[in-house]
Amino acid sequence: MNYSFTLKSFVVFTFVVIFSYPLFSQTKCQGTLGKPLINISFGAGANPGQPVTAATSTYQYTAADCPKDGFYTIRNKTEDCFYGDWHSVTKDHTGNENGYFLLVNASFTSNDFYLDTIQNLCSKTTYQFGAWILNMMKPGKCGNGGLRPDVTFSVEKTDGTVLQSFTTNEIDVTGTPQWKQYAFYFSTEETSVVLRMKTNAIGGCGGDFALDDITLQPCNPDVKATIDNSILQSIAYHCKSKDTSFSFSSNFGMYINPAYVWETSTTNGASWTPIPNANKNALTQVLPSTQDEVVYLYRLMVAEVDNMNIPQCIAYSNVDTIRSVPEPVPVFSSNAPVCEGSTLQLTAAGGSQYNWMGPNGYMASGNPLSYNNIPLKDSGQYMVKVISPYGCFAFDSLQVTIHPKPKAFAGIDTSFCEGKATQLQGNGDGTYLWSPAKGLSSVTVSNPYAWPVDTTMYTLKVTNKFGCTDTASIAINIIKKPRVNAGSDKKIMQGSFVRLDGNISGSDIDYYWSPNSSLSDPNSLQPMVNPADNTVFVINAVSACGSAKDEVAVTVLKKVEVPNVFSPNSDGINDTWIIKNLQAYNTAEVFVFDRYGQKIYASRGYNLPWNGTYNGNSLPAGTYYYVIDIKTDNIKLQGSVMIIR
Repeated sequence: MNYSFTLKSFVVFTFVVIFSYPLFSQTKCQGTLGKPLINISFGAGANPGQPVTAATSTYQYTAADCPKDGFYTIRNKTEDCFYGDWHSVTKDHTGNENGYFLLVNASFTSNDFYLDTIQNLCSKTTYQFGAWILNMMKPGKCGNGGLRPDVTFSVEKTDGTVLQSFTTNEIDVTGTPQWKQYAFYFSTEETSVVLRMKTNAIGGCGGDFALDDITLQPCNPDVKATIDNSILQSIAYHCKSKDTSFSFSSNFGMYINPAYVWETSTTNGASWTPIPNANKNALTQVLPSTQDEVVYLYRLMVAEVDNMNIPQCIAYSNVDTIRSVPEPVPVFSSNAPVCEGSTLQLTAAGGSQYNWMGPNGYMASGNPLSYNNIPLKDSGQYMVKVISPYGCFAFDSLQVTIHPKPKAFAGIDTSFCEGKATQLQGNGDGTYLWSPAKGLSSVTVSNPYAWPVDTTMYTLKVTNKFGCTDTASIAINIIKKPRVNAGSDKKIMQGSFVRLDGNISGSDIDYYWSPNSSLSDPNSLQPMVNPADNTVFVINAVSACGSAKDEVAVTVLKKVEVPNVFSPNSDGINDTWIIKNLQAYNTAEVFVFDRYGQKIYASRGYNLPWNGTYNGNSLPAGTYYYVIDIKTDNIKLQGSVMIIR
């Protein structure tokens, strides 16, 4: 109701402060609050609002913004009343800037400011009455001794017997305008009650208040209706081509002797029809097959038996929905025929879930489905169950052919010597293809000749008349003939050592050097040698597939003997620096340096020995240093020589 119910809407029930106030009534709502029987907001519009007319009151109406003691007004705002002692209120409790509220200036005597009779209440029912109140006095006004609003609410029988009452006690001042809701519960078997409201605080400085949004709501049971006993399910689906049974049930409390009526709607709730003989808290419905897509709504009406014919006394459950939907239309395909041992691919469409069945108890789910390494015995009929998102399903089937595959045989692994050949012995029911082709007389016959140069793995692919294939392999191990390389010829100074650089290749080879004299190890590929004279060494290699050898010549050069002292004093004894055997190396270079690094002698060849002079002058006794480059195999001799005089 809007403003037209006006002051009559000051329902005088026993209140409970919803925020910080205690519950004054012993009775509480054990369910949910229903649709309000009284809902008074005083309307909305420009100031001032019209006086209330529906309820009896000892207060007088005024159109003024600031009513005097014993007066009330209807306003959408009030500002700076009584020299700023009152709050300026610019909107109603809901925040509507044009919404009206009731503004009361308490009279000088405690008396009723609201009295009304409410008809057509539901018997054996709990109610909640509520309203929002605002203390108009600002803090610190009236010398901090101003009166505070104090209101008594009462509910009475029509003979004056009080059913329940409570007092708000003094409502505190606040720094800014603050609406607070007061509410309470009461139970009664009466269908008519008198609501009374009076002020306890007398007029003067304070005791004044604003009031808004008065409601009277029945406490109804919280009726839960479920489908097939699932507390989470309030919608289900009926497959159009099948008769389907659904079970509905409900649970709730509060009522002592409840009555039930199940209703259904096929107009999306625009109209409801009672279901014949559906007068229990459970219901079973069989929905027939249909060609139409229909939405069925179900709900349960419940009330105390005595109240079942009073609309405002009926509680309704949530709405359960049954939607009629078509079955899926399966689309089934596969990659058959396929060869045994390959992958059968099954594909379906038209649903959200897919269950598969096949020969020999084969079962699987998913889509698309891959049946890997399929055996020949699983050739036959395959069926798919296609399930829609709504649980409706349909079947489709397909004949699947599995072809046998050939059995390929390429022969037994073998070995033979390099340069020889062997005949392969392949087998299998079908055509043949060998790979690689290198070293084969043919790649399309079962028994080609093979003469690979290196060890090779040959693969035979056999293809039968169905296009199915099988492969087999054979390893041909080539035993390589021995191959040797004795390395490059060597030159050494007499008495020196040199390493031979032998190298061999082939399979399972034995080898040795000859002659074995002056060798560190005749069975080593790189032995050390120090022959006294020029010698030819031979490396010999032997295997099951042949033998081989190679030579290396070691030239032994005469040893150059360098004296470390001579005495060029013209006594005919050791007057020159004679280097023994150096004349055999006619390209050799000789250099002599003093201790400062100055070159004092140089010669190419050594036909004329050094006599200890530099630029025709005799050098003083002392130590000198030489470098002799033989110019053969990078042989260099270094050391010192002393001149004695």
